[in-house]
Amino acid sequence: MKYSELINKICWGLKIYFAYGFLMSIFIQITVLLIINVIILPTYILYRPIYQWIFQRVTEVYMMYFPLVFYYINGNRLYISGDKFIENVNAIWISNHSHWVDFIPVCLVAPKCGRIGAMRYFMKDDIKKIPFIGFGFYMMDSIYLKRNFQLDQHHINETFKRFRNKYYPFWLIIFPEGTRAKPEKIVEAQKYCLEHKLPIYNNVLNPRHTGLFVALKQLRNVVPYVYDITLGYPNTVSLASCFCPGEGVNIHMYVNRIDVKEIPEDETEFKQWLCTIWKHKDELVGYYKENGHFPGTEELYPLKFTWADFTGYMSQECFSLP
Repeated sequence: MKYSELINKICWGLKIYFAYGFLMSIFIQITVLLIINVIILPTYILYRPIYQWIFQRVTEVYMMYFPLVFYYINGNRLYISGDKFIENVNAIWISNHSHWVDFIPVCLVAPKCGRIGAMRYFMKDDIKKIPFIGFGFYMMDSIYLKRNFQLDQHHINETFKRFRNKYYPFWLIIFPEGTRAKPEKIVEAQKYCLEHKLPIYNNVLNPRHTGLFVALKQLRNVVPYVYDITLGYPNTVSLASCFCPGEGVNIHMYVNRIDVKEIPEDETEFKQWLCTIWKHKDELVGYYKENGHFPGTEELYPLKFTWADFTGYMSQECFSLP
């Protein structure tokens, strides 16, 4: 056996070892969170706002772990072009859905914007069934969707009541495509769009408008911006390359910051607006595939934490005052 082959095998073994250690560390932390949750359970019975505040505060501290690992240990880097993020401001984030790892760029951006502990997702209902993780996202006010608005509406409305609280900080993260844009899915989406006389996309899936429309309808007064995010990854991206120490991935992001006042309130006009946004996104992804970067000047986005990351976003007023 050549020395180079031996070294490669040793390196591969170390990657597996560190990846296993990373997964085990997450399991241990989730177990600790579960124990804490059991300890504070009486407050849920006595006065739920206090329970929510304690759980949220613990979660905020826990979430700080992920960007530190993704950036310093795993070596992932984020390159951004387009508009700037506004720090410490509520927003809705919409993005193309390319990979399982689409949550990593969110984690890398959120600390500097004061939102690492305030990320709320629209998520598939199946994720709710994953032990520990499903319950954790539920308690963080992420919204599980059955993709049937009649079934989802009540839970969405109840969650948005908390979002409309002026003391409540959040980023609501939505992937309007609903699933990852794999090649076979793109072909299926093109057939659907052709049959229903909708715009046809070559690099992304057609967006579903209902979730975003309802979110904007109910949250306009507390959300000044929508971040239209387009993500690009190298062809070699994988879970292993993102999670194994040292290797990392250069993730590219194009940011289009939209003033919520510019977004139509009429549903028909809104659907047309979203199609226009997605057509531009389709062109951006095509540009990235050809050039390896998005248009404009790209900057390496630094990992920074705000004071709020350490002192906490949530006051008890988030859960008890209108």
